Amino acid sequence: MRTVRTARRLAVVVATVVAVAAGAGCAVTVPGTAVAAGGTTDRPPTDTGRTGPGDVLSAETADSAGTVDSITLQGRLIAGTGTKPAGFRSVSVVVDRGLGSFTVALPDSFRSVWWPGMPSADFVAQVEQHDPAWGSQARRIVSADPPPVRALALDTTRAGQAAMVVITATGVPPRADAAALVAAAHTEITSIGGRELDVHPVVANGVDGVYVEFEQPDQTGRVPDRTNLSVRITDPHNKVQWGVTCDLPDALRDNLRDQCLKIAGTFRPLPAVLG
Repeated sequence: MRTVRTARRLAVVVATVVAVAAGAGCAVTVPGTAVAAGGTTDRPPTDTGRTGPGDVLSAETADSAGTVDSITLQGRLIAGTGTKPAGFRSVSVVVDRGLGSFTVALPDSFRSVWWPGMPSADFVAQVEQHDPAWGSQARRIVSADPPPVRALALDTTRAGQAAMVVITATGVPPRADAAALVAAAHTEITSIGGRELDVHPVVANGVDGVYVEFEQPDQTGRVPDRTNLSVRITDPHNKVQWGVTCDLPDALRDNLRDQCLKIAGTFRPLPAVLG
C-alpha cells in the first residue's frame, strides 16, 4: 500500500485504485484492486460486443446508502477486492462532502483523467493536442462553477483523435423503470438535435438503466462528426442518475463500443460523504 498526500494534484496512477478527497488534497492508492462501495466484490462485466435489450452490465447494486466520513470511505475502498477487465485500471474519486463519489475501471489507454478540484491546465492542453474543438469544450467544462461533469478521461494513445469518457450525475427522473428511462432518452436526443442510433433498456448497478447511442448534432468547425455511447445508471439509494458516456469520433464508434460497455459495467456509486 502507498499513501500519497498532495495539494490539489492529479494522482491517478496506472493499475491502481485512487481515492481522492477532491479539493482537500488527500489521495490513497492501492495496487491492483477494483472496488465496489462498502468493500463488496462484483462479477466481471459481461463481454457482449454490442449490447441488446435487457443485457446485464452489472448485476449487483452498490451499497451507497447512508453517509460516511471520507477517511472511512477510503478505508472501505482499501479493504475491498473485486475484478475488472484485463487491461483496465481502477479509479475511485471521493469528494469532500455530499454525493458525487464513485469508482470505475478505465482502459489503460485513458491515461489522462480530470475531476473537479484537480488542476486542469495540463489535462486541457492534452485534449487540445488531440482535437482542438474538444479541447475548447473541455476548457469550458473545467472552468464552470460548478463543473457539469464528475470526471473526464482522455485516451492519450490516439493521435489526432479525442476519445473521451465523460461521467455525469443528475437527479433520477420521476419514474425510473425501464420504459420511462427509454422514453426520457428519446426525448433528450430529440431536444438536442441528435440522430438516434440505438436506445434500449439494460441492467446496470443491479437496477433498470438505459443504453443510449446517438450521433451528435453538427457543430460549426468540428471535424470529424462524433457519436455518444452512454449508459445511464441509477443509484436507487440516493436518487441519482449517473451517466457513463464515451464521446467519440464516428470512425471509432464500432471499434470502441464493447470497451465503453465494459467501462459502464464497472461503475459503482459510493455513499455520501459527511462534511
